[in-house]
Amino acid sequence: MTKAKVSIGNFPILSNEIPIEINQDLEQNTNYSLFLSQNNKPKSNDCKRFKQKLINLNPNFYFSLSGKLGYSNDHMGFCLKNGYLYSLHTRKLLESKESLEIWQYLCSVGDIALQAAKKQLNETQGE
Repeated sequence: MTKAKVSIGNFPILSNEIPIEINQDLEQNTNYSLFLSQNNKPKSNDCKRFKQKLINLNPNFYFSLSGKLGYSNDHMGFCLKNGYLYSLHTRKLLESKESLEIWQYLCSVGDIALQAAKKQLNETQGE
């Protein structure tokens, strides 16, 4: 299995196991942007529903927030493990405060994150 790193706007997404950069030209059909204002903060119940939907859709979802929320461009990213956020950089489950911040961010870009999770799942099943 290989892990393809797909960049959706400024939201890199990882799938499978070995990160490989894909040329932007190959991803012409998935040109999304994540321009959100501070007023687009999601409500708590919406985030809980989103979280459950994402976990049900792709329980092994891999993603990266390089350059977002204070993470460096070298950060290896995160994945879901049993419904919890796991750091591929530290190889540990996230503390609740950090986890909440990331879930709120993912919720704020909800449709994009769900599309990426679905695409990643389809690519994994297609191998």
